[in-house]
Amino acid sequence: MVHKLTQFLLINAETFESNGVKGKLPLVYFFFKYAHVYSKEHYSEFAFEILEDILVHELFIIENGSKEECTEITGIGWVLIQFIYNGYFESDDLDDILSIMDKAIFREVERLSRTDFEVNFLVQLISSGLYLKSRTDLLKNDETKFLEAKEHLLISFFELSLNLPNIPKEKIELYGLCLSFLKDSFNHEMVSHFCKEGIKKLNELNSKKHNDLIVRNYETLLEDKRFEAVLAYNLFFPETIKKNKADLIKSIENYVDKLMEDLYKNNDQKQKSILQQLLICAITMINNFNNIKTNSLEFYMIGLLINSIADE
Repeated sequence: MVHKLTQFLLINAETFESNGVKGKLPLVYFFFKYAHVYSKEHYSEFAFEILEDILVHELFIIENGSKEECTEITGIGWVLIQFIYNGYFESDDLDDILSIMDKAIFREVERLSRTDFEVNFLVQLISSGLYLKSRTDLLKNDETKFLEAKEHLLISFFELSLNLPNIPKEKIELYGLCLSFLKDSFNHEMVSHFCKEGIKKLNELNSKKHNDLIVRNYETLLEDKRFEAVLAYNLFFPETIKKNKADLIKSIENYVDKLMEDLYKNNDQKQKSILQQLLICAITMINNFNNIKTNSLEFYMIGLLINSIADE
């Protein structure tokens, strides 16, 4: 099934409109990983071609386009760094590329801090935080750039922590993503105090009633056979959801077949959602079939994808 799904995603790669972590980037990542796990180099070459197109397009927008058109760049910058860390490719131009991205990401962080709060800002602040944590690690030998990146890292975490109480109760997926992000960032010395405050605020939102809502939502998703969301809940709430993910994989193959059949029966917006669902299943299946643990890059990709689907 993994091979069949990979071929299907390859055929429909052009259907992905967004360049960011809710669109083409998870697809690029999946092709890189598939090529690595199954020694199919041509998928790696195809992934790199898509990535080059993404970078050319986004860097052009940064240097020539509207300042308001750079909301995808935070996720792209962070994922690019992670691709390098994972050894998917090498680049002598990485710092030059990231220096261009820095300008747009700093502007975006400043815009979010000045603008009246909207719920979707939390996802953008998480993307900024992911990028700027990695970026400050790379800039420790360049004091001027480091201090500017650190300043915007602190702004991102401050704004995130400040606005956590505004998460609507029904936004369970967003709650899970924020909590996981803060726990994962807790040991980062620059932002640990913001993480501590943020986790405290989220714990205050949490209650037995809230946990009951998580379980009810999970059971509803199981009944509705929304397996991509079921998988995300297993990642976000392992202490609340006591289910064995391996048991779910048996049901997913039929689900994936149905999604592939449904793709061509729907409008463009629904097609986008179906492709996002398929990517979540694809990443999970390749890990499960090869006994590979979900890594942090996959965790946040799945988290951002599932929040995008939930918002539609």
